[in-house]
Amino acid sequence: MNYGLITNDLSKNERQKRVSVVWSYPKELSRHWDNEALLGRGLYYISRKFGNKETLLYFGQTYDSYYTRLLCHDLNWLYNYRGKKLFRLGEV
Repeated sequence: MNYGLITNDLSKNERQKRVSVVWSYPKELSRHWDNEALLGRGLYYISRKFGNKETLLYFGQTYDSYYTRLLCHDLNWLYNYRGKKLFRLGEV
């Protein structure tokens, strides 16, 4: 995915803005806690692969580190899902 659409409905005068997001290759969450890239901030995408199907679980933005947010998700709700948990980091 190399594009995204951000809309703001606060005012009728606001226009839609198109931004380009470059996503990293999917990485398995359980194997990449020591990844240096997790110290950064920005957009992230969590999915799971179960069988041959990949499903979006969460799309977010963090002002904290990726590591902190992904750990928080992992401890609070990701354990409820079966299959491989994958994450991608986005760069605008």
